[in-house]
Amino acid sequence: MVDELRQTSDSLTQMARLDSVTGEGRYKEYFQRILDIRNGVVARPANPHLSYWDITIATGELPPTDGVMDPDLLRAALSADQMELVAMAEDRSNALAVLEQDAFEGSRR
Repeated sequence: MVDELRQTSDSLTQMARLDSVTGEGRYKEYFQRILDIRNGVVARPANPHLSYWDITIATGELPPTDGVMDPDLLRAALSADQMELVAMAEDRSNALAVLEQDAFEGSRR
Protein backbone atom coordinates (compact mmCIF):
# COMPACT_ATOMS: atom_id res chain seq x y z
CA MET A 1 0.00 0.00 0.00
CA VAL A 2 2.80 2.44 0.83
CA ASP A 3 4.37 1.54 -2.49
CA GLU A 4 1.13 2.57 -4.21
CA LEU A 5 1.50 6.06 -2.72
CA ARG A 6 5.02 6.26 -4.14
CA GLN A 7 3.82 4.93 -7.50
CA THR A 8 0.95 7.39 -7.69
CA SER A 9 3.24 10.29 -6.87
CA ASP A 10 5.62 9.20 -9.64
CA SER A 11 2.71 8.72 -12.06
CA LEU A 12 1.28 12.16 -11.30
CA THR A 13 4.62 13.75 -12.14
CA GLN A 14 4.90 11.64 -15.30
CA MET A 15 1.46 12.81 -16.50
CA ALA A 16 2.31 16.46 -15.82
CA ARG A 17 5.53 16.11 -17.81
CA LEU A 18 3.82 14.31 -20.70
CA ASP A 19 1.12 16.98 -20.85
CA SER A 20 3.75 19.71 -20.88
CA VAL A 21 5.71 18.06 -23.69
CA THR A 22 2.82 16.85 -25.87
CA GLY A 23 -0.07 19.16 -25.05
CA GLU A 24 -2.39 16.13 -25.23
CA GLY A 25 -5.33 16.61 -22.88
CA ARG A 26 -5.55 12.93 -22.04
CA TYR A 27 -2.59 13.27 -19.67
CA LYS A 28 -4.48 15.80 -17.58
CA GLU A 29 -7.40 13.35 -17.52
CA TYR A 30 -5.06 10.54 -16.40
CA PHE A 31 -3.57 12.86 -13.78
CA GLN A 32 -7.02 13.53 -12.33
CA ARG A 33 -7.92 9.84 -12.43
CA ILE A 34 -4.77 8.99 -10.46
CA LEU A 35 -5.76 11.54 -7.82
CA ASP A 36 -9.32 10.18 -7.77
CA ILE A 37 -8.07 6.61 -7.29
CA ARG A 38 -5.72 7.66 -4.52
CA ASN A 39 -8.44 9.66 -2.79
CA GLY A 40 -10.97 6.81 -2.99
CA VAL A 41 -13.27 8.66 -5.40
CA VAL A 42 -13.02 5.96 -8.10
CA ALA A 43 -12.12 2.28 -7.91
CA ARG A 44 -8.50 1.16 -7.80
CA PRO A 45 -6.88 -0.70 -10.69
CA ALA A 46 -7.37 -4.48 -10.50
CA ASN A 47 -3.61 -4.95 -10.89
CA PRO A 48 -1.90 -1.78 -9.67
CA HIS A 49 1.52 -2.83 -10.89
CA LEU A 50 4.22 -0.53 -12.14
CA SER A 51 3.20 -0.77 -15.79
CA TYR A 52 -0.49 0.10 -15.27
CA TRP A 53 -0.17 3.69 -16.48
CA ASP A 54 2.42 2.73 -19.11
CA ILE A 55 -0.18 0.40 -20.61
CA THR A 56 -2.81 3.12 -20.42
CA ILE A 57 -0.50 5.63 -22.11
CA ALA A 58 0.36 3.17 -24.89
CA THR A 59 -3.18 1.95 -25.58
CA GLY A 60 -5.33 4.88 -24.50
CA GLU A 61 -7.51 2.42 -22.58
CA LEU A 62 -8.00 2.18 -18.85
CA PRO A 63 -7.47 -1.39 -17.58
CA PRO A 64 -10.17 -2.93 -15.35
CA THR A 65 -10.64 -1.93 -11.73
CA ASP A 66 -11.06 -4.09 -8.63
CA GLY A 67 -14.14 -2.16 -7.48
CA VAL A 68 -12.46 -0.99 -4.26
CA MET A 69 -12.89 2.70 -3.46
CA ASP A 70 -11.22 3.19 -0.07
CA PRO A 71 -8.80 6.01 0.69
CA ASP A 72 -8.02 4.47 4.11
CA LEU A 73 -6.69 1.05 3.05
CA LEU A 74 -3.42 1.66 4.89
CA ARG A 75 -4.90 2.30 8.31
CA ALA A 76 -5.48 -1.37 9.15
CA ALA A 77 -1.99 -2.46 8.08
CA LEU A 78 0.24 0.15 9.73
CA SER A 79 1.07 1.36 13.23
CA ALA A 80 0.22 4.91 14.31
CA ASP A 81 3.87 6.00 13.87
CA GLN A 82 3.98 4.50 10.39
CA MET A 83 0.69 6.16 9.47
CA GLU A 84 2.08 9.51 10.61
CA LEU A 85 5.02 9.12 8.24
CA VAL A 86 2.75 8.02 5.39
CA ALA A 87 0.46 11.00 6.06
CA MET A 88 3.47 13.33 5.88
CA ALA A 89 4.54 11.77 2.58
CA GLU A 90 1.02 12.02 1.21
CA ASP A 91 0.78 15.68 2.26
CA ARG A 92 4.01 16.41 0.39
CA SER A 93 2.82 14.48 -2.65
CA ASN A 94 -0.48 16.38 -2.58
CA ALA A 95 1.41 19.68 -2.41
CA LEU A 96 3.43 18.62 -5.44
CA ALA A 97 0.21 17.64 -7.21
CA VAL A 98 -1.11 21.18 -6.69
CA LEU A 99 2.04 22.58 -8.33
CA GLU A 100 1.63 20.10 -11.18
CA GLN A 101 -2.00 21.13 -11.64
CA ASP A 102 -0.82 24.73 -11.85
CA ALA A 103 1.63 23.63 -14.53
CA PHE A 104 -1.27 22.13 -16.51
CA GLU A 105 -3.02 25.47 -16.41
CA GLY A 106 0.15 27.33 -17.38
CA SER A 107 0.71 25.07 -20.38
CA ARG A 108 -2.76 25.94 -21.71
CA ARG A 109 -2.04 29.68 -21.91
